[in-house]
Amino acid sequence: MVKSKALWKTGILNLVVVLVLWILKTSDVITETGIFYSVLTPLGAILLMVIVYLLVLGAGQAFFHNSQGLRPISPLLTGVWAYLLLAPLSVVAQWMNYFPEGTSSTILWAMAGIAVWVVLMWLFNFVLTKIVPMINAILAQGITAIWGVVLIIGATYFMESVKLAPKNTGWSVALFFILFGVWLALVYGGYFFIVRLAANESIRPGMDRILTTLWSIVILVFLWEIWVNVAKIPQFLVPSPSDTAKEMFEKAHLLGSHINTTLLETILGYLLGIAIGILSAVLIVWYKFLEDVLYPLLVILQIIPKIAIAPLLLIWVGYGATSKVLIAFLIGYFPIVVSMITGLRLVEADLLDLARSFRATKWQILAKIRFPNSLPFLFNGLQISITLAVIGAIVGEFVGGSKGLGYLIIVSNYELNTPLMFTSLFLLSIIGLSLFGLIVKLQKVMIPWAVQEEGDMPVMGAG
Repeated sequence: MVKSKALWKTGILNLVVVLVLWILKTSDVITETGIFYSVLTPLGAILLMVIVYLLVLGAGQAFFHNSQGLRPISPLLTGVWAYLLLAPLSVVAQWMNYFPEGTSSTILWAMAGIAVWVVLMWLFNFVLTKIVPMINAILAQGITAIWGVVLIIGATYFMESVKLAPKNTGWSVALFFILFGVWLALVYGGYFFIVRLAANESIRPGMDRILTTLWSIVILVFLWEIWVNVAKIPQFLVPSPSDTAKEMFEKAHLLGSHINTTLLETILGYLLGIAIGILSAVLIVWYKFLEDVLYPLLVILQIIPKIAIAPLLLIWVGYGATSKVLIAFLIGYFPIVVSMITGLRLVEADLLDLARSFRATKWQILAKIRFPNSLPFLFNGLQISITLAVIGAIVGEFVGGSKGLGYLIIVSNYELNTPLMFTSLFLLSIIGLSLFGLIVKLQKVMIPWAVQEEGDMPVMGAG
């Protein structure tokens, strides 16, 4: 549980952010008709509610911790207090017109349902483990999980009966869990079969992992098609894979240019993040005073939501591709520089002493010892950064794009064209997986000594 002092510090930090947003919003540079104003107003209100929530939560936690009789269960009471505070917060948000009418009552119903579900789950697990001790622990966990699913299905049927959920919701949820169980059983069976083929050397080494992944995806798509059609889920809510594939082929002549735009923005932002990230890490390690100057600024830059920075970049550099590249860079930059700094520093002291005994210069130590040692850490950061760069490009297209897969998602949202939205999400996942796989392959080629033989995962601190 977070300590009270940390909550108070977070609340004060948010208060400063709200003050800055208020100053920007009321300045003459920003007009009420601009996009910046529309972003700052709700953001400031949300942060203000977060401040109140954190301060009240901190006060409650301090009370529970300082009370002699409540101290042993203060973590539990603080969790319950944090949960209960969400109810008045939703009421206040609706009263301030930041939530649609009826949202607070829906949230209250959901919170009450979750509380009842947790209590029933605890009671059921208590009966199994305490009153019926002969039941195996693993079997008890499985039975408890099934009981939790039954409760969820019963809750959805209840919500449907009192008009809190659309018609056919209970049957859709029940069918979902049934098919999910079928998916788990088929995936496990396929995995067991493929492992036996690999053990008998009936397939090439390494193919077992690929076949297991493909098998799980194929079964998932097949059961998804069954779920949507049998449950008669409207297409604008969840389209079937066949509808998504049909939309993809019909819009194939339009998708190419949008894919190229998003891919170019992602790669340029990613390469910019690599160049500046490595340079920043080297400078921070080389010059001690830069750590005190730059590192706090890097943390602050990472904390600030990039969706709030995006309108600023649009004002500064325009609505072209440059703003999207910069957002992709800002989101993907931090993991690279942090990983690189860690790798440059985590060098064995004996190795450094040996290099100095041979009168190696600071530059030689950096080039021949620190930098090779940092490569496994760098590639860990690169793998994280490439996925974040894709997110950054999409965020930029959300805010001010006229082309790209993010722009297609916004357009499909306005048109309620859910198959097109799923198509865009599918293509985004393909782009992200392809770029991630490329970095993994590049790691195996450049630093094979830092890759485990089993699992093909980078060894932290190797070198």
